[in-house]
Amino acid sequence: MAYSHTGPLPTIGDTRREGMSAFSVTCGRANCLHSAYFDFDALALPDRMIFVHIPKHRRFVCSQG
Repeated sequence: MAYSHTGPLPTIGDTRREGMSAFSVTCGRANCLHSAYFDFDALALPDRMIFVHIPKHRRFVCSQG
């Protein structure tokens, strides 16, 4: 079953109000799957940014290689 979202996409501010202060990113390379956590404040992400748009504004590079 496909996921379907109704309503506006959540912003970072929305996720902060829900108690989230960080998010994880997982490497998509075959046989890697290394994960790292990133804090919203450390990345200086504005509350108005739509959460799923973070990769459009920040480039994440796997530290495992």
